[in-house]
Amino acid sequence: MSKSSDEPQDNNAIDVMSLINRKMADLNPALQRVGKYIIENPSESKSITTKQLGAACGVAESSVTRFVREVGLKSFSQLKIMLAESVLNKKYVEQDYDSYVYENVSAGDTVGTICDKLIYRNINMLKETRLLIDDERYISAAKAIYNAETIAFSCFGSSVIAAEEAVMRFTRAGKKCSFFRDTNSQLMTSAILSKKDVIIGISNSGDTVAVANALKTAQENGATAIGITAFSDSLLAKNSEITLFSSGNTVKSKSSVDAFENTTSKISQLLVIDILYSLFAAQNQTKVKKHLEKTYEAVSHTRIKN
Repeated sequence: MSKSSDEPQDNNAIDVMSLINRKMADLNPALQRVGKYIIENPSESKSITTKQLGAACGVAESSVTRFVREVGLKSFSQLKIMLAESVLNKKYVEQDYDSYVYENVSAGDTVGTICDKLIYRNINMLKETRLLIDDERYISAAKAIYNAETIAFSCFGSSVIAAEEAVMRFTRAGKKCSFFRDTNSQLMTSAILSKKDVIIGISNSGDTVAVANALKTAQENGATAIGITAFSDSLLAKNSEITLFSSGNTVKSKSSVDAFENTTSKISQLLVIDILYSLFAAQNQTKVKKHLEKTYEAVSHTRIKN
């Protein structure tokens, strides 16, 4: 994976299981075996050596070392420490889930405690998103947007926040954008896109069928499909020509099939949009500045002038 900065990443507070899950699609088969074993056996993996892990996965010890590097960690020791924290946190969540009113916020938490918990999670989510950045994917996505006549968006629920932010930003930068909130309009739009267009689908889980279908239909018509999701094995990722990974998780109660997505996952989606727009603007600075001036002038009469 290509990095745009040589600055060391602070990974210590990031959930290593989420990180591995989202890196899996970019790993070769041998490294995927290592990742799969760790995900399925975190308790055992935190207590063994690189040689033992390699033997358990049927790969060379050097593959384990390479796996550690590929997921963005500094050493196998760091991986084991993070696995230990992940196992402990999972037990804590399972034991205390029924007392939560919103993710890890409990009914008895003070304002200060709630504030600290949410700020901590948001910071970690942004750090995790940074680790998921693949330069080449963003460059390809920005190029596709530059060449597109129209950028269509497909998403539902709280992912709409990221889509509306993207529409505002890219419209101001001079790109024609299309976004409807209802399912049928999104699907009909995807059906009339062409090779001159781009569709961007946004879903934390990546399993929103309508969004995945919209990207599939658009691709069949020649459009470039860009997916923004947190899961590499999702239907949305499979139906995307270019996948940009956000960070986010879904917490499920042991007593219910219903799940809720944390707001922090939406902040990660917004960061992905922000990075994509910023890259596009930086690469096309002169044109973007002209469009920013024109679009500002168009709405200037709606603002109070001093």
